[in-house]
Amino acid sequence: MAEKKQGKETIDIPFKDDNGNEAAVTFNIKNLEAVEDYLKDQTINRDYNMSSQSDFVTVFYHDPTINSPGGQREIRYSKENGKNVYFYYPKKEMSPFLEKDITEHFLGSKELIDFLTPKVT
Repeated sequence: MAEKKQGKETIDIPFKDDNGNEAAVTFNIKNLEAVEDYLKDQTINRDYNMSSQSDFVTVFYHDPTINSPGGQREIRYSKENGKNVYFYYPKKEMSPFLEKDITEHFLGSKELIDFLTPKVT
């Protein structure tokens, strides 16, 4: 954590309140470190639960230069649990591991949106 390296003992987390006003809450860095593993586990569990509750999963991987191990794990989890995975990735070439875990690859975001938009007749 950058603040700890700078010798700080607290960190301010900005947010907007219910009225849209800027605010912040201050946390003790030692307290955050004490629950860090728990928070990481909760993030993973929440993401997997959302996939489990969904009919299908859509992944918007807009920048192929940024590796996302978490995103790749969520894709794999979804596929292993019988979910269709619709994947926006603006490059034709991708890892064969990733290619195996997706249902359909879209090179353009408009193409993906059009696919997901119900057709009214």
